[in-house]
Amino acid sequence: MPIKTLLSDNGNCLTYKVTGTFRFSEFIDADRDFFSNPDNGNKLNYTIIDYSDAVDIIHSVRDLDTVSNNAKAIAKTYNRAIVAILADHSMIQSYSDMWGKFAKQLGWKYKVFTERSSMEEWLLANVSSKYDGLITQSSIIESRNKRKRAGLENLGFILDPLSVYFEVSTALILSYHDDVIEVLENNSSAEDGPYKIGASESMVDSNSYFEFIIKHDTELYIPNANLEQQWENNPSLPFGLLSFIGLPIHRPTGEIFGIVCLMNEEPIRLDNQKNEVLFGTRDTLESQLKLKSDHDTIYKHLGEILDLQISLEKESKCDYLTGFYNRKNFLEMSDSELSRSRRNNTQLSFIFCDIDHFKRINDKHGHDAGDEVLKRFSALIKENIRTYDIVWRWGGEEFLILLPETNASSAEDVADKLRAIIESAIFLYDQKKVQVTVSFGVSEISKDEEINDFLIRLDKLLYKAKQAGRNLVMSA
Repeated sequence: MPIKTLLSDNGNCLTYKVTGTFRFSEFIDADRDFFSNPDNGNKLNYTIIDYSDAVDIIHSVRDLDTVSNNAKAIAKTYNRAIVAILADHSMIQSYSDMWGKFAKQLGWKYKVFTERSSMEEWLLANVSSKYDGLITQSSIIESRNKRKRAGLENLGFILDPLSVYFEVSTALILSYHDDVIEVLENNSSAEDGPYKIGASESMVDSNSYFEFIIKHDTELYIPNANLEQQWENNPSLPFGLLSFIGLPIHRPTGEIFGIVCLMNEEPIRLDNQKNEVLFGTRDTLESQLKLKSDHDTIYKHLGEILDLQISLEKESKCDYLTGFYNRKNFLEMSDSELSRSRRNNTQLSFIFCDIDHFKRINDKHGHDAGDEVLKRFSALIKENIRTYDIVWRWGGEEFLILLPETNASSAEDVADKLRAIIESAIFLYDQKKVQVTVSFGVSEISKDEEINDFLIRLDKLLYKAKQAGRNLVMSA
């Protein structure tokens, strides 16, 4: 099957990896197989459809009808999802047309890309702005930071005309790092030889042409290695490459980046004009490295700005002390969960809780003690709820917990478990034990109930728990 489903380590990103020729209906089959295990979709929040290795798509009206007929079922799974599609230039219009109507039908945010780096930046920007609490951005940021290209990839197009002009079989751009030389680019005919892209050699006592250039930081010309005893053990000779000419390529800092070189089975002929071409090629490559260095500096600063933006955005949505969401973004997030619950006909419950006599803790032990109690309390809550439950710090010592796909009875069990855990937990401040208990109001929101009316009802349940003596759970 040309379509594979790959789930990210943190479980919130599903990638459809598409290779070769495929039918669009196979996407539905792969999707169905993946979600045959209901646990797979628990935290799923965004999707990548990677067509970068696809050769062609065979689709018909029947295929698209199959997808449309499955739209309702897919919408249930992906109601929070944003979709990024990675495709080859030659196929981008086909995918845009194919997915455009479908995405609009489902209400998805989607975009088609030809470069993975652009796709990841788009995902990062969209995820951070809307799905901050439901997805971990670290994997995308880490991927962005790891994308350290050497700087001269995709310049292989200069090597074919260079090899033709010099009448040689092999033309290479190599990078040097950690005593290893690696082939970054080659000319077309070199792909059939030992110097394929990615091939590498150690530069420690190798007696290679490459090591000589790196060690002495100088150009090297060998008309015929068989005539020079120095090169009798050269690793290129078994492949018949007895003639060599190479120049070191330098970074803007003056360090050696690598080598541009030509190799051949027959002696390479040189004259002044060819020398100028070869040195001019090296100058062009060094200029490209200078451009990359400037670009990396700019990119680094942009990355720092982006990271700061994400940090500030997260701070604006989250309470700095507890790490929970603050009250400002409650409506947006709760509306999304409420819509999903009603569309999928599933239960949705809330727990409203208040730390008992919190003012007494502050008055007796000081506000620093109160802060430590809030931190410890928040840690206990996080450890004892599901990863997809959502918590808001509602007020000073009040917290609201949303439990998707949970009825009132199960929510009451969760609240009672939290109540018991907090009551038995040890809260210490300045080596003194601080007794902490919590009161809870619990209810399931009904299908036609407005959120504001529900919150009033939930607040009354919490008030009843406090009136009844605190350290209690009161449910509807």
